[in-house]
Amino acid sequence: TIDDGWGGPNLAFGGYYGAGTIQGLASYYYSHVDKFARAVELNRCYFNTMADNPHHFNEKLNRTFCRTLEPMSQCQNCRHTPLDQIYTAHFTVCGKPDWCDVWDRNWKKKEQCMKLIGEWHKVRLNLEKEWMERFPGYTPELHYINATESPRQRLMKTFQGHCRGEDYIPLRYPNSYDRFLIE
Repeated sequence: TIDDGWGGPNLAFGGYYGAGTIQGLASYYYSHVDKFARAVELNRCYFNTMADNPHHFNEKLNRTFCRTLEPMSQCQNCRHTPLDQIYTAHFTVCGKPDWCDVWDRNWKKKEQCMKLIGEWHKVRLNLEKEWMERFPGYTPELHYINATESPRQRLMKTFQGHCRGEDYIPLRYPNSYDRFLIE
């Protein structure tokens, strides 16, 4: 069951957020099925980054530790990783890209999150632009955004027109309209 984690109740592999779900499948496979034969630990600031605080305060020990168990002097702050060095992002800490109300007074603490969310929306907008070229008549619903304006103009708008206030505008697929269906 999902409460048991990968490997069932005897192994209950996990110990980190999401380990018992699909997020933990690769860790479980390479740690227990493949027995570390081809496993390598990846840097969390570049792969599956969450742009979270690198430090964790342990109340029992009244001490702060690095989340990756490195010495404090070597504890890497993923919130400062340049975007061009990040391969994948995980939005649990930042908030999902379709949560259009993620802006708050703690902007400086979430600056990296907003950059990652902005990148996600750019990818979606590029997909919509491709569909505009491939499917004549397809026009994405964008709030206060002209899909044909320059990328430089769009860079100034984090949500790329995919939010109307706090409401997310869902992606419309070209085949969701009869006129786009291939007969």
